[in-house]
Parts: sequence; C-alpha cells; structure tokens
Amino acid sequence: KVGHVECVRLLRHANGSDSLSPLSEKHANAYIGEYQSTTPVSKPEPDAESTTPPKSKDGPESKAEEKAEKIVTSPDVSQVNLQKAMDLKARGNGHFAKKEWQPAYEFYTKAIASNPNEATFYSNRSACLLNLERFQEALDDAVIVKALRPDWSKSFYRLSMARLSLERYEDAAMAAWEGLQLDPRNKELKGLLQTCVQQGREHYQKQKAGN
Repeated sequence: KVGHVECVRLLRHANGSDSLSPLSEKHANAYIGEYQSTTPVSKPEPDAESTTPPKSKDGPESKAEEKAEKIVTSPDVSQVNLQKAMDLKARGNGHFAKKEWQPAYEFYTKAIASNPNEATFYSNRSACLLNLERFQEALDDAVIVKALRPDWSKSFYRLSMARLSLERYEDAAMAAWEGLQLDPRNKELKGLLQTCVQQGREHYQKQKAGN
C-alpha cells in the first residue's frame, strides 16, 4: 500500500484541509502523473494488432491477467451455447435482484462455462463475490472484465471495487479515475474515487498513529 497517501494529498483542498474536496480534473491528473512517475514497472509497447492486455510479471492480478489473455483469444461460441448462456444469466439476474448472492454466483459461473467471452457474466459474478467476501476472486473476475471490455466504464468500477476490498487504496483510486476518463459524468465512479481516497487517508492516519 506504499504511496496511497499521495492520492489523498492530491485530492484534498488546496488549503491543506483534512476534508475531501470535490473531484477536480487538475488534481486527478496530478495524482495520475505522480502515480505513473513513481511506478517502477515499465510497460512494453503493445503490438498494434494485439487485443490482449499487458501482463504484470508478479502480483495479485498476474494469474487473472494470464487467464484473461487466453479468454480474449479464445474461439467464438456456437449460437446454441450463446443462447444457453443468456438463459443462465437471466436466472442469475433473478437471484441477484433478490441479493441471493450464492445462487446468483452459481448461475453466472454456469453461463461463463457456456460462453466464456461475455464480459457481463464476469462483471455480475465479481459483484456476487464481493458480497460473499471472496475478494481475491472478485478481483480476478474484474481483471477479466477489463480485458474483454477495456472501453466499458463498468470494467473499471468492478476493478476499483475489488481493489478497494483488498485495501489497495491507490490502485483502486487509479481504476476509478481511468473509468472516469471513459465516462466523465459517471456519479458512481466519482463517488467511488472519493471513497478510495477517504479510506486510504483513514488507513494511513491509523498507521501513523500506531508508530
């Protein structure tokens, strides 16, 4: 969790107040610039023809990134399996609406087995896993969602929520900010970014008080 306090500092009032300011483009850009400048991992230039996400060599998302690469390059699914998957998703949605997370999770898992190429299945299952407090698995699904739909703001919402559940405050804020670049008016992402900052600051202050 090194450096998440920098996110806090850059999204506070300019006068140094401890209360969070409204989100501003200037502060968000400053935070992202600081994050990128202090991140030691250098990313290779992507192949212009490649649709697979870059993989990190190690870390809590590396295995999910490897799995996502295989899914992105997997063959198309038959019409029979497509329809079967959608029917299973609909059943999962029924349980999801009732906050019945375990059966919803099970139906989304079956839908994925029939059609592993649909991002919404992983997105919904990630939400179920969060509510079941299976946070690393929720993160794994969120990574796959982003790989399948990198232009979908919901992908970054799921990624931010999963990272936040694992107390990775700066990474969670980064994902929320990236989502806002795709959908600047998204109130969920704006609120989530502030939540990441708020919880990150509180965590840092507790650590500081314990030293």
